[in-house]
Amino acid sequence: MKRPGKRLAGLLVTLLTMGVLPALAQDGLLDRVPSDAVLVFGAQYEPGVLGDLREDLAALDWEGAFDTLEAIAQEELELPSLEEYSPSAVLSQFCPPLEPAVRSLEEGAQRLELLAAVRLQNGEPLPALALHFPGTEEQTLDDLQAAFEECGGSPVFPADAELERPLLLGALGIPGLVIGISDDGTLAFATSPEEVVPFLGEQQEAPGLIARALADFGAGGSASSLTFGIDMQALAGVLEGELDMGGGFRDPLERRLVDALMSLESIAAQVRVDDTGVLSQTRVLVNEAGPDEELIDLLLCTDCELPEPGITVPGYAGMNVHSLSVRDLVDYIDGFVSEASGESLESLAGPEAFALLSQLDGGMYAYTLEPFGVTLDSLLYGPAQVLVLPVGSDLQAQASLDALARRAQAQFRPEDVPFDIRSATLGDLEYQRLRFAFNVDLGLALIGDNLVIASPSSALRFVSEGEPALARPQLPANVAEGELLAYGVHDYSADLRGLAALFSVLEQPAAAAIQIGLEEGSYDAQGFWGSSDLTGAVIVPLMPGLHEGNLSYSDEASSVVGGELSAVYSLEGISPGDEVTVTLESEAFDTYLYLLTPEGEILDLNDDDGSTSRSRLTFTAQPGQEYLVRVSSFFGEGEGPFTLDIQREAGEVPVSVAEEVAFGDLLTLLGMPGAVLDVLANHIGKATSFQVREAGGIYSRSFLEFSGGAR
Repeated sequence: MKRPGKRLAGLLVTLLTMGVLPALAQDGLLDRVPSDAVLVFGAQYEPGVLGDLREDLAALDWEGAFDTLEAIAQEELELPSLEEYSPSAVLSQFCPPLEPAVRSLEEGAQRLELLAAVRLQNGEPLPALALHFPGTEEQTLDDLQAAFEECGGSPVFPADAELERPLLLGALGIPGLVIGISDDGTLAFATSPEEVVPFLGEQQEAPGLIARALADFGAGGSASSLTFGIDMQALAGVLEGELDMGGGFRDPLERRLVDALMSLESIAAQVRVDDTGVLSQTRVLVNEAGPDEELIDLLLCTDCELPEPGITVPGYAGMNVHSLSVRDLVDYIDGFVSEASGESLESLAGPEAFALLSQLDGGMYAYTLEPFGVTLDSLLYGPAQVLVLPVGSDLQAQASLDALARRAQAQFRPEDVPFDIRSATLGDLEYQRLRFAFNVDLGLALIGDNLVIASPSSALRFVSEGEPALARPQLPANVAEGELLAYGVHDYSADLRGLAALFSVLEQPAAAAIQIGLEEGSYDAQGFWGSSDLTGAVIVPLMPGLHEGNLSYSDEASSVVGGELSAVYSLEGISPGDEVTVTLESEAFDTYLYLLTPEGEILDLNDDDGSTSRSRLTFTAQPGQEYLVRVSSFFGEGEGPFTLDIQREAGEVPVSVAEEVAFGDLLTLLGMPGAVLDVLANHIGKATSFQVREAGGIYSRSFLEFSGGAR
């Protein structure tokens, strides 16, 4: 049986991990990843990165926009503070004496780092967390050690470990929690000494699958980063154990899924930000002895070559080239689907579509011809794009494309769905034009030995035969040109400016529409609950105070409203701004109380106020509004005596939202998205990416450069 203290300690480590992830990091700790870790998450926060970008964003009128938002919402809004999730804030909740020591740790550190790792023991997850505060003074660490001891930590030196400081057992009043502190400013949490010690020492002698995948990702320096790693072999083992508990897999899909996972060793990814840009890296290590040979071949792409389609698209804003054959991908999916469902992909997708896909055997080129803009084409169809797919045989591909068009024409009926496909020409080019719904317009054409797909179809006019002038990326020194699998480039600053222009165009009309809505009271709750038909109802005027009544078919003050026995009263003697509370009580029936307008619109209602014999409503009287209350029962048939208590508290005449929020305030609020995008566009430039084949795996890298002085 698992000890409660052990379980609570594991929960605490998990909560601490979740609490500090937004602010902390791994990099210098990366070398301390346990060799048998199955899951790793790290982060690093460097305070000085992106100073100018932060300053430009902070210079925007956030206060004015936030004030307008509060006025529209008619309530005070509070934004969460990252300080609430800092280590000092999180740890002080468990032990108040820790707060000054940990805060001193945060303030004195050069940067903040985190490394969270999970190991498996007999199928049970064992989480561990390490925080690193480089540059911490020894006195601060002494104060931290003393605070943990004050919070119940018992110091102990494990016999088989060389440590600078004792471990602390049972700190924070949790028997299963182990805490370690090292002189380099590392603070580690786990559920056993064996899990803590690796985070307090030097580099692991035998790096595991995750550490192998993270190799050469970069560490330290003036950068903020997020890092993730997972041992796919361990994940496959856990999944296999869960699915195979009954003595066998329930269906082929489960077995195929486990085989696919067992054909991978590990996956690691990192996003790293410094003053030059954003660097993203991913590495997938493949188990070349794994059971899913087709997946291994697909990932390593040993027979892949970058396509040479003989197509040129001048003046593009973005471009991506990939050597993966669509036909190889289709073949793998076909085998996966066939094994899992017993049906082939050809039978599911149709022979015409499958025949066309089978012709695509030479990788692909994807072009974005223009950045996002405020033109009608861009708003309706998105930026113009062209996809170039080399085919094995242009004649067979043309026949498959024509057959697919005929099938689509026969299968889709215009009366059921807006759809049309027909032959068209653009100059000397013949193509198939497919239009679907209100914003899909695709042109499909065979140009040379390539299937070209353009959106919108008019983008085909930019495509012609010729050798594309594409500059290949600079590869790492240890990577041969023949190992290049994919590369691309895109200018994101132009897209951001286009989006900013769109928000700018919409800003004024949206502000005017909101102001009209506020002035007409479209944000009131009137009529939200429906309405009551008051035709023929007896309406009795009432002043504030305590009143007695009798709900009865024979009582002259009672009426039937909407089929329910009711008593209706008009509230007199209240003024705009008054806070009015109406309380209905009865020992004879289950009470139900309504607040109405003279026209019968239901403004509010209440069934039980802590008891079936009491209902209560509270509201603030608005200028120019009269109020009625309707007394009834839950089923509308209850009878008997009741009391109706009407209390008022004088208040200020409320200012309407329309009077409080000026047109200029709305422009400030609605202008914020465009202003933020403009700032980002001034700092963000071109993105380049590539993917290469390595020994036993695939490495991908993309870099988004900063321009205009992000620092």
